[in-house]
Amino acid sequence: MGTIRSQFSDDFINDVFLVVTGTVSASQLPTGTAWMIRFKADPDNSDDFFIGNENSQPYKLAPGDDTGWNSASNLNRFWYSATSGGADYLLVWYKY
Repeated sequence: MGTIRSQFSDDFINDVFLVVTGTVSASQLPTGTAWMIRFKADPDNSDDFFIGNENSQPYKLAPGDDTGWNSASNLNRFWYSATSGGADYLLVWYKY
């Protein structure tokens, strides 16, 4: 039967997990090649996270919300901010 990874056709070579701390002003994710990316707001956050680009973060993640998988060429295409600043966390999972 093989491993779970071998049972899926996407079979990405690497899975990488990051935890970023919120900031009131928009902050850019680090540079890194990515094919697929997923965001999840920590369920214990006290407020919302926002994801988008440098000028606008229109996608709101309430505590515990998950974006599901999205295609991306590089992590640095995404910017994030948090209403409560450094008290909250955003979990980032990407595959390349």
